[in-house]
Amino acid sequence: MERFHYLKGISEFAADLASAAPTPGGGAAAAVLGTTGIALGEMVGNLTIGKKKYAEVEGQVKEAMGQLTPLREPMLGMFEKDAKAFDGFGAAMKLPKDTDEQKAERTKAMQEALKGATLSPDATAEIGIQALRQVFEIAKVGNKHAISDCGCGALALNASINAAVLNMFINLPGIKDEEFKTKYQARAEAYEKESRELLEGTLKVVREAIGA
Repeated sequence: MERFHYLKGISEFAADLASAAPTPGGGAAAAVLGTTGIALGEMVGNLTIGKKKYAEVEGQVKEAMGQLTPLREPMLGMFEKDAKAFDGFGAAMKLPKDTDEQKAERTKAMQEALKGATLSPDATAEIGIQALRQVFEIAKVGNKHAISDCGCGALALNASINAAVLNMFINLPGIKDEEFKTKYQARAEAYEKESRELLEGTLKVVREAIGA
């Protein structure tokens, strides 16, 4: 099998992303970025486990990997979930609005769709934060020859989280449920703050390790 057989799939995804079609969009890109970040953290972990030089920290790395690896597939799964959430909003927009009853049903459907389009990136950001915490832990003790990949993974996860947060922010103003809006506004802001702190911490460790 050709070593880089998957490049065709990546190329096709990039072409779809570049098209005028509304999906895939930023939400799908956030899922791919997050999955990439998780995988890079796992790679450093796998390059640490089983090495005599890192025997003392193997338990720590295995513990972090035990929490990081199970996040990869759920993060990738957000690609499709985000597209479905967006499609739900598009479908609500197309509902008839000729009568007062139709207008009311359309408004209700659009509100539910906006909530769904907020919950999807919220889930992406939450998975991203959980993953970034573990990448930070691996960076602290992982294989120094691959430590820059923890930095790359942290950057990818930070981008994923912030992209998801932007998708939350764009939907929140249209939601009339103030309790929902307040809750998810706070969650979005918390994701941004923790992601920034974790990224800074990870990059500090990486730069110190590589003498940059």
